[in-house]
Amino acid sequence: RQMCIRDSRRPGHAANWALSDGKFVVAALSCVVVMAAAAGTIKGMKGFPNRFAPDTRRILSQLVAGNPVRMDCDNYENIFANDGVCNFGKKREPGASYEIALFGDSMGDHWAPLVAKYAEDRNLSGRQVTNGGCALLFDVPIPADTKDKTSECASYQTEAKKFIERNPKLKIAVISGYWEKWLRLLDRAAAKDAKSADHAGSARLNFASALEKTARFFTDRGIKVVMIGQIPTYEALPVRCIIGAIENHRDAATCGKSKTAALRELKLSNAALLRVAAANPGVSISLPSDFMCQEQRCSPMMDGVLLYKNGGHVNVFGSRLLERFVKFPQLDGDPAVPPS
Repeated sequence: RQMCIRDSRRPGHAANWALSDGKFVVAALSCVVVMAAAAGTIKGMKGFPNRFAPDTRRILSQLVAGNPVRMDCDNYENIFANDGVCNFGKKREPGASYEIALFGDSMGDHWAPLVAKYAEDRNLSGRQVTNGGCALLFDVPIPADTKDKTSECASYQTEAKKFIERNPKLKIAVISGYWEKWLRLLDRAAAKDAKSADHAGSARLNFASALEKTARFFTDRGIKVVMIGQIPTYEALPVRCIIGAIENHRDAATCGKSKTAALRELKLSNAALLRVAAANPGVSISLPSDFMCQEQRCSPMMDGVLLYKNGGHVNVFGSRLLERFVKFPQLDGDPAVPPS
């Protein structure tokens, strides 16, 4: 898998975020057989991809195309490393400050092509600052699955703060994550602390308070915050249904999750994000459920593009496509920008 991701750029050079869809298709197709999700799909459908129609092969190639630089750029140990790969948009001069950065867990990482596209269009120097499996929520212990992961998440918070301090001209922070997971874990831990005599008067922050405090950390420094909500997720991406719809000229939206179910699953975190934005004028919120869900269903496709890499992450094509729906702030001195 690592080889597949690395092949989509030249080692030692800045990430080619502007790669054409055609080049991504070629790179992705070369990796289909070795990718577990795609391989399982191919085996289940009893055929190698070139047995399928061109539209089907295109969809399968999109399935395996994630953020092309994740292996080099995700994880707290890479925050101050690999600048030649992990930057995007305008080239940053040595020692200069980045102007836009992406933070969060793997559900933050999957928006890297989206943020890179925005930075390129606006001529901003950008940097990926993510860590898979770790939320960006300051001043609260992140309840990860293991002690080692909990320690890793603490290191991520520390290094992320260092990054912010060392980039005084940072204008925009884009933050996303597996919000429903962190909400459940943090609220459960906060409630447990509140009932414990050992934590009387010093219970840890719940999710909403940690989210608000994190936003304030940025906005108190004059940094505008763009928070992106969690995408509708699937236990298993309905690839067979999608391919069947494509080959039989049906609407693949029928394969998607019902809008009612998706909104129910995202209700608490979406509400928390909206409350933070309502209380802080420096924060803008974009909820994927608003633009990925139609009247009845949340389609896994849009404009003929498969949006997902797996049940919980968008692919590079979906990330770039969805950029037009994300609300970025007006920066000081910018000309008026019409809505896209």
